[in-house]
Amino acid sequence: MLDLTTLLDGLKVVYTFKFSRNEEDKKAKITKRIKGTFLFDGMTIQEGLDKAVRQAAISWQHSNRPDYDKFEDNQACTIMVMSAGRKQVDHEAATASKFAGADIEGRKEILRKVVGESMTDEELDKLLKSGLAVDVSKKS
Repeated sequence: MLDLTTLLDGLKVVYTFKFSRNEEDKKAKITKRIKGTFLFDGMTIQEGLDKAVRQAAISWQHSNRPDYDKFEDNQACTIMVMSAGRKQVDHEAATASKFAGADIEGRKEILRKVVGESMTDEELDKLLKSGLAVDVSKKS
């Protein structure tokens, strides 16, 4: 297991980003490219992860604002933090798409993966016949 209290002394990360004088210039695409060398001396792995997660949370907030009313207060969400070069996969949408195109047995298999192996075939049949499982899959 990784010791999160380990200091990152000597770690340098080079990151290129755009920089504008103000919001008006940013909108007009008047920018300068900056090649920053970020030094992490004196910072622990945990502190570095905290900063990364904070930025991921801000990104998530911006992208999910249109769906604000779909969330409940204190709702738990799993947020994928991925490397910049990897495409982010919306697992919920992918599952809903698979569900929509599956036959009854395929839908049972998907539901078992989602809700766990504890549901019997009879319970799954009842859920599928109720239409609730279909309604949930259309959430996008």
